[in-house]
Amino acid sequence: MTRNQSLILYPGIHSRTITKQNNELIFCCQAEQEYTIELWSNLTVQKNWIAFQFTRLQDYHLAISTQHLKPGDYEFTLRFKKGNEPWSWYGSPNKNGQVYIVPLLSVTTPVMPQLFLMAEKVIESMHLRCFKAPLIQNAPISLGKIDQDAYVACIKKGSCWLTPIGGMTKFKHDTNQQWQLLLYKEQGNIHLWLPVAQTSEAWLSPGINNTVDFHYSLSKASETHLLIASTTTDNFYHLVETTLNYYKQFIKKQSEKIEYKNIPMLQNLGYCTWNAFGKSIDKEKLFDSLNSLQSNNIPVRYVIIDDGWQETSYERITSMDACKEKFPGGLKETVSEIKSKYPFVESVGVWHALWGYWNGIDETFGKDYDHYSVTDSKKNKIGLIGNPKKFYYEFYSFLSDAGIDFVKVDNQGSFQDLMIKDKISVWDSYRQAMIESAEQFLKGNIVHSMALTPHILLNPILSQNHKSIFRNSDDFFPNEDESHAWHIYANALNTLWKTPALVGDWDMFQSRHLFAEYHATSRAISGGPIYITDIPNEHNIKLIYKLVGQTRHCGYNVLLSKQSPHATFDTVFGNPMEKECVIGLYNLHREKDNELVYGVCGFWNPGPHDLLGVVARSKGLSMAQAIAYVVSGQEKGKLVRLNLGNNDVQSIDITDNNAPCVMSVRVKGFESCLVSISTIQSLGNTSVACLGLIDKFNGTVSISQTILQQCYEAYLTHRSSCCAFWINTKPNQVVLDGQILDPGVNWKWDNNTGLLQLDMMVVPLDITTSDTFCVQIYM
Repeated sequence: MTRNQSLILYPGIHSRTITKQNNELIFCCQAEQEYTIELWSNLTVQKNWIAFQFTRLQDYHLAISTQHLKPGDYEFTLRFKKGNEPWSWYGSPNKNGQVYIVPLLSVTTPVMPQLFLMAEKVIESMHLRCFKAPLIQNAPISLGKIDQDAYVACIKKGSCWLTPIGGMTKFKHDTNQQWQLLLYKEQGNIHLWLPVAQTSEAWLSPGINNTVDFHYSLSKASETHLLIASTTTDNFYHLVETTLNYYKQFIKKQSEKIEYKNIPMLQNLGYCTWNAFGKSIDKEKLFDSLNSLQSNNIPVRYVIIDDGWQETSYERITSMDACKEKFPGGLKETVSEIKSKYPFVESVGVWHALWGYWNGIDETFGKDYDHYSVTDSKKNKIGLIGNPKKFYYEFYSFLSDAGIDFVKVDNQGSFQDLMIKDKISVWDSYRQAMIESAEQFLKGNIVHSMALTPHILLNPILSQNHKSIFRNSDDFFPNEDESHAWHIYANALNTLWKTPALVGDWDMFQSRHLFAEYHATSRAISGGPIYITDIPNEHNIKLIYKLVGQTRHCGYNVLLSKQSPHATFDTVFGNPMEKECVIGLYNLHREKDNELVYGVCGFWNPGPHDLLGVVARSKGLSMAQAIAYVVSGQEKGKLVRLNLGNNDVQSIDITDNNAPCVMSVRVKGFESCLVSISTIQSLGNTSVACLGLIDKFNGTVSISQTILQQCYEAYLTHRSSCCAFWINTKPNQVVLDGQILDPGVNWKWDNNTGLLQLDMMVVPLDITTSDTFCVQIYM
């Protein structure tokens, strides 16, 4: 057997695929040469090993029905040959890919005789049970054994972060792990276990012999619950969202619904000083960065002055103003000079810790706020104050007067490490004071960092005026090669926690870096803020401009998804950091006042060997045909028309109605790939789809509205040098903002693929006052 990188199989030979009876198993293969390729598998009624032959035109595809197969474990491998040569085998001896077929069963929810059943609800296809923990001293309580097929858990990483761990049929016994969320697949069900408490701690841990233990601290102020939700569908995001809503409505008794507004800051590209300078930031270095951004025409609109600007002593804040040695004129003069000298900077933010600095507030500085000292679990002396409301009122009033528009508040979870009994109430008093003063002086604009911890997520104290930005994972570490794939994976899984009030921040990145595009593509579809942390004059300008588009009246801003992406089933339950599969995410964009939906799928290869990502028709898209277009990666420019429910590989001829339902893309080791999906509209013999700005990472979000009548009209919020459409017939004329474009010069149509590309930059911006750009295509 051999590992042949010119030939790649999906699912990978080291993977374990879980599917239900009646589902079709999709296998894809890419080869750089012409081969005869067969899947060798026991996916048969009698589990006899037979050959299933792939068919090929562009790529190799194979669909195997599981309708007639019994539940259980199956295996597969691959063999291939050229012409009459002997067969060669793919992979390693006795290392076959695995398939587990689960039965079609009705939903079942685990019973917990160790706990008190308080409530039971059926919500659509989901069953939810609410259990209360007994007030006994002999916790933890063993909740029994689980026979899962695959699982993922979000565990506490220190006091400020959550991070995912995944696995298959066996838990690794570790009583030190604190699981704050457990999601697992068992037979035909997906189960969610969520321990919740309002003023104390609660968590799960893997016990011996694949059991789960329930830990909690006794509190007279609030009860501890375990919420268990189950479903037979694969919509685990709905499972988590519904369970969190139940906790809010029936345990916290918060039934009001708030329509959260979007944050204007999200529309703009930002810059942060942290990875460029760390704590050594000063006025000279800050202005070097701004000069570099200006001279390279990088369309940054906001700046974050991160850790290092404050006046401190022994890791405690000693003043509200900036360090006099680093910023001689003080914070107000610095910000004033920034906004006058660099008019492209619309807003400036500063960093601080929730309790002031890493070890709190200096005793002399804090005497007016009832200063006192406590010890944390590492025996550090932390300077706290008894009147955080007065402190935050004066602090944020000072920042506002200095011209500061927002704050990044770090180290929010560390109150859990304090060696005091009332740490939760002290913690919440700081949080409440911060929010109230931010609402009054900073329009509520806070970037919450080191706050990904259960008490904050389950008991949020947030702005009531707009959504709140929350860091979604630990930091971007530019010098730690092994951290980059993990960063994408952690962010992908932590999106499970997102609620309508929260916007996930995937952290800054550097545009000139070995993993720059790896990070940029993830930020493009993250739905959160996009900001860079480049060293002066070390920019990848071409990469940066793939994240932004030009508007009619507001310059360049980011092409942003309106919500957090969803991780694919294989990413959640396939354990991609250990198994041979890509990290997969997708996000959706909906036209204004229209049912048409566009998708963007992303794949990140966490290992050194080339892998395949597979794009299939999503349940979030309409039932019509669609065009899949590779926006970035090794196969950039690849175009495939997708059908729904037809797995035969047919001709990709643009007039053919028997198109495949999947597209496979090769993703090189430690690289990424984005694929856009656009729904096809048809009228008579004309079929057309808008692909958006294909020279951008997330260009379909620029599509505001499309209309197919006598001509096809598309309205876009942004423009670029390459706007694209798929059309099954050659256009006669293309018009942009009322101006007829020259065929062959300003637009071209490919007869083989149906791809129409046009340059939107040739028409002046001021030709109309409309906010949108109008493309009209006459057939």
